[in-house]
Amino acid sequence: MKQSYNVTGYYCYELLQTFATLHNNALSTMITELERKFPGFTYLIYDFFTTLNDRIQDPTKYGFKESNLACCGTGTNRGSGCGRTSTYELCSDPNEYVYFDCGHTTEHYNSQLGELLWNGTSNVTWPLNMKKLYELEIYPADGCHFIDDKVIASSLISNRDIASY
Repeated sequence: MKQSYNVTGYYCYELLQTFATLHNNALSTMITELERKFPGFTYLIYDFFTTLNDRIQDPTKYGFKESNLACCGTGTNRGSGCGRTSTYELCSDPNEYVYFDCGHTTEHYNSQLGELLWNGTSNVTWPLNMKKLYELEIYPADGCHFIDDKVIASSLISNRDIASY
């Protein structure tokens, strides 16, 4: 992306960052509405932007050596052509990089992302993380009902409720 939009240093393309902020604000409004309409509505939000940006701004803090170049590709940031041209460069250790190519993070980053989704604290996932959401053991009781592609009713029960039937 940086190479495509000619962005240098540890900065993001401002227009795309604005779109992400607008999306997050709209998501917050929608979740508030869903909580109001559906008592017991359970969800989690993962702050992908902040966790990625933290690693881009201070890669060594998170076990990376490089966050400004992709492991594979061509151009100033190796931001294009990974494997599609005869002139692409490939790093020797992808685990040292945040990005594998112009659009994909490395396995090392994805492992950190998975750990944060599962065990993350409230500054990363809220109102709960995936582990706590899983531990709630919520199942649909009688399914969801749809009218014009909108959920109009949903009943949820836990494993403990199932055992009492």
